[in-house]
Amino acid sequence: MARLRLLERDDAPLTARHFYRDDGTASSLTRSLVNAPDLLESFMPFLAQVYAEGSIDVATKELVVVRVSQLNACQYCLAAHRPIALDAGVPPELVAAICEEAPLAELPERERTLI
Repeated sequence: MARLRLLERDDAPLTARHFYRDDGTASSLTRSLVNAPDLLESFMPFLAQVYAEGSIDVATKELVVVRVSQLNACQYCLAAHRPIALDAGVPPELVAAICEEAPLAELPERERTLI
């Protein structure tokens, strides 16, 4: 259960409503951070840079995020990032292995090195 109210676009401060999609939806992260618009304004450009195209593809970034979430035992993060990793193209068996549902020794060398 969220400790912060997850705001709908109509409840968000006017200055932060542009972070919602055209259909009025937003991620749980956005809906919680909109409670602190100044934080949201500074955090979103950082997050955009993290996920921007570059030398590391989104699937690899999500692979690492899922592993860190698992190591930190953050069930919220795992629930949020497992589907993102799958949508980014991380194979389901790799996501399962990272979440300790399969032996890590069976992973390809590149993935073992990353995680």
